Amino acid sequence: VKAYKWLTIGLNGSLANSTKENTVEGSDYDEGSRVIATAIRQRPDVAARNPDGSYGVMADGDNMGLKISNPIADAMMRENRTKTLDANITAYASIDFYKDLNLRVEYGGNYNYGKNYQYTPVYDFGTFQQTSSGQRTASNSRYMSFKTYATYNHTWAERHAFTAMVGHEVQEGSYES
Repeated sequence: VKAYKWLTIGLNGSLANSTKENTVEGSDYDEGSRVIATAIRQRPDVAARNPDGSYGVMADGDNMGLKISNPIADAMMRENRTKTLDANITAYASIDFYKDLNLRVEYGGNYNYGKNYQYTPVYDFGTFQQTSSGQRTASNSRYMSFKTYATYNHTWAERHAFTAMVGHEVQEGSYES
């Protein structure tokens, strides 16, 4: 917004709120719930579900020492969800001192709040036993920056240009979990 002939000000911002179910791809919070990785490691002769509706498992004594869960059971029985709120905001002012000299001042910040809930029930598939586990985590992060830039831009004879810039930037961030 051109507030005065010599002053331009502006504000940019975004807000994102998301909820994600992590049962298929897993998350950083729960390495064991990566269903696709489990499915790739599972033998191809193991049924996802048996005709009686139970989950298929490797036959006892035929597992070559492997103890791999049923990936469909993992996806259906586990809970793993993440909620995040992310806010970004930047305010700036651009001041034209002279025809060729400009000063830009900018302040920006990013604020992120997240929480994760993970629960795995007890189950026994013969060759694979899973103990119950649960976890709640929360994290907050904050990042701020302050920038100041002076730019001199002079053109003469419509063919020659000279540009010089000096600036300073300060950043600060924190993370809490």
